[in-house]
Amino acid sequence: MCPDPGRAGHHRAGHRAGALRHPPHATHFRQGQAQSPGPVPVPPGGGRRRGCTRPAQQAGQGPGQEGPRQQGAWWVPGWRLRVTISVAWDVEPRPLADVDIQAAAHAAAVHGGQPELELAIVLVDEEFLCDLHLRFLDDPSSTDVITFDLGEGPGPEGEVYVSVDRAREVSTARGTSLRRELALYVVHGVLHLCGFDDQTDRDRTEMRAAECAVLGTLGYENESSGEHEWS
Repeated sequence: MCPDPGRAGHHRAGHRAGALRHPPHATHFRQGQAQSPGPVPVPPGGGRRRGCTRPAQQAGQGPGQEGPRQQGAWWVPGWRLRVTISVAWDVEPRPLADVDIQAAAHAAAVHGGQPELELAIVLVDEEFLCDLHLRFLDDPSSTDVITFDLGEGPGPEGEVYVSVDRAREVSTARGTSLRRELALYVVHGVLHLCGFDDQTDRDRTEMRAAECAVLGTLGYENESSGEHEWS
């Protein structure tokens, strides 16, 4: 079953649809040993989303914040550009391989018509994401994923912070796999960077349909026995 179109949350107000500005930056986290999976097929209707534009200038990328990254890159059939994705961890053990996280982010970027996106996916614990939630959205409650839009310039164009603790809690409560729950959070965050939002009923319906389509390309379509409620 696909995610619930009626859910609402606080992680999606920002410059680009659902994306915030001025993140803490991912480059100081432990880097994953990422490998490149095979290309994900471009789904029907996966062109550039209407109204999705990049900001004109870099924001939140201060001096001394750059560092080495382990990256993966794929050439996507039908596109001349490539998507570059780095994975960083602030939690142990790692419940999902970097290659699977990259595949989820890659599939979402392609579906959203943004195959050229350079992304950083950061896996953190609940305490860390709660702190981000409070600092950037003035909300002390727990949440599942927060997306930051970095704009143009050197380094990644977007950072997606995912709570592994939250994914584990939700997947256990619903009897679904932790792998699928983490993939859903990554997909949701990347879709925000592609211009998808979920502030209105219409937007939520489009976002849920996109999530279902992307999870389907990843082989997760039959794993969910319930509906995820975003927090």
